[in-house]
Amino acid sequence: MAQQKQSIEPLVVLNQEHQGFLGFLQSTKLTTDQITGASNQDLDPLKEYPIAPVVRWKYKEGTSLVPPDVVDLLPTQIRRLHDLYMKMMRDCNFMQGAKIGDEDFFHGEAIIWLDWEEVYQLYHQDAVDISIVTLWLL
Repeated sequence: MAQQKQSIEPLVVLNQEHQGFLGFLQSTKLTTDQITGASNQDLDPLKEYPIAPVVRWKYKEGTSLVPPDVVDLLPTQIRRLHDLYMKMMRDCNFMQGAKIGDEDFFHGEAIIWLDWEEVYQLYHQDAVDISIVTLWLL
């Protein structure tokens, strides 16, 4: 007697990002409706809902670039920049040289001088690629 033909679900191979997202969803035990906000269909579109203000750590020369309780949580490269800034402030260096390579702006190599307040402004931009600027102690 011949075996009946059976079907199986297609194999789905997820990339690492999708696997991480799937793991997050499983660990939070949230439903699809909760994640997409579909359960909030009863919200009144005409009503104004309060929005939490974004509190930004203000720049003050010589003080930390971020709140002190956040310093230990910074990613490695951002922490290194923060530590360099704090060292420069201890040494009373209020400007920093930055080497710009030809591959960055296609105008040859150059050195620009940055006030630390400008570095603070770069520091707090989410999308800035800090790898285009190489900071060093002169």
